[in-house]
Amino acid sequence: MLVNLENLSRWLFWWQTKEYRFDRMRVHLKTPKGRKGLFGFFYILKLFFVIGPGRLSGFYFFLFALESFSLFLRFLKRSLKKPKFTFKIWLLLGESLFFQGSLIFFLCPCPTLSLTVRPFFTANLLLPAIVALGVAVLAIPTLLIKKRIIKKARRKIKKQPNLTVIGITGSFGKTSTKEFLKVILESQFRVLATTDHENTLIGVARQINRYLTDKHQFYIVEMGAYKKGEIKAICDLVTPKMAIITGIGFQHLSLFGSPENLIEAKNELIESLPADGLAFFNGDTSGSLLMSRRCRVKKKIFALDYPPADFRAKEIKISRKSLRFKISAAGFDRFQIFSAGLLGKQNISNLLSAIALGFSLKMNPLQIALAIKKQKPLTGTMKLVSGPGQINLIDDSYNSNPEGVLAALDYLGVFPKNKYLVFQPMIELGEKTEEEHRRVSKKALKICRLIFLTNQNFYRRFVNSRDRDRVFIVRSPRDFLKKILPYLRRDEAILFEGREADPYLKAFLREVRKK
Repeated sequence: MLVNLENLSRWLFWWQTKEYRFDRMRVHLKTPKGRKGLFGFFYILKLFFVIGPGRLSGFYFFLFALESFSLFLRFLKRSLKKPKFTFKIWLLLGESLFFQGSLIFFLCPCPTLSLTVRPFFTANLLLPAIVALGVAVLAIPTLLIKKRIIKKARRKIKKQPNLTVIGITGSFGKTSTKEFLKVILESQFRVLATTDHENTLIGVARQINRYLTDKHQFYIVEMGAYKKGEIKAICDLVTPKMAIITGIGFQHLSLFGSPENLIEAKNELIESLPADGLAFFNGDTSGSLLMSRRCRVKKKIFALDYPPADFRAKEIKISRKSLRFKISAAGFDRFQIFSAGLLGKQNISNLLSAIALGFSLKMNPLQIALAIKKQKPLTGTMKLVSGPGQINLIDDSYNSNPEGVLAALDYLGVFPKNKYLVFQPMIELGEKTEEEHRRVSKKALKICRLIFLTNQNFYRRFVNSRDRDRVFIVRSPRDFLKKILPYLRRDEAILFEGREADPYLKAFLREVRKK
């Protein structure tokens, strides 16, 4: 029973992580990690029992004991997967157990031991399909509920004629840009912004219903998408008047199918702008520049390395705990220094777009500078954590994309001693998977002494035979600690990249605090 519940918990965790989307789950199951989770060692043994000879009751008890022991070891290593127990997860849990129980009852016509235990194995083998069926069954009532929420939000936002909606989208940097812009605008206006990482249609609709009032002057909406039409649906709800394209990369390319489809999906925000709208584009990415050339409304380009940009950062200085820069732009105070307690050059690009939009609203550069000086790193986004023994820990575990990883590796240059990387191989990059992992690998091997991968996905694409002794696949936080602790010395740095790196960071902090 415990083994079955652990398997069920793991599948519920993955469905929740993939936002209950069949397209994202399909991509996950194509990875080595996904295939191993579906057709692992115990799965093959159970399959042999189900299709093999009938009298294998002894084998059943042996396998049960073996899998229970494996479960116990994973518990000790704190590597068990469990979802966040929301109302939807409880429903799926109940559905799955009901379907499993019904299947066992249907397959138990004979009371003999060897035939009685076989239905339990069969139900366990079919667990992935059973959970998927539960997700599909819940999809219909979920869709009806979502339609009611969206309809209510549409009625409410139409009653706010003086509200200016600012849409933000791109392949990376959306959440940081949203938070930076919110801090700037709040110094002068009444502002509402989407919370946390709620960037879907239903997330935006829920927030409108709960928090939007007639006192708000600006509504900043982060817009995410996995396929064409999803950003358009959000725009149809909120009708944005201004837009920021943070940058176009290859995140979720496997879901869009091609770079062209990805660009077209992001461009839905620009196409939704009114004739008097205003759009801001990141000049440092080719995809964003391509979108700017297609743009038919007024536009501004911000950049670090694109000379024709309307807003360009200059005199950049990056330190361990902060950054500072000036801006070159027509009508801008060239003596104004902008500084913030943020890490890495990539944050300047996000700040630039927010500053440019604030300046377009006639905000004073000094007022903007004072606002961003208060900005702190977001949780899991390039945050320096003080580790015992003066070890520098950089928490960038919220997400992992090629541009973000490369920028984080650049930031490691401020630390003169040895650097280490704990890295979750990137997902949903489609045809760019090999190219992007090799690009990150080349830079990481140049900068870091050792690299620890949190799963086996794309390992062969990430490392060549010459550097194989510097790259490790770690199966659990305990395995990671065992490998890294003998190497660490004072004032060295560890970068934790990707969501799977978060438990490794927490395990490291727990372990060193014991000593």
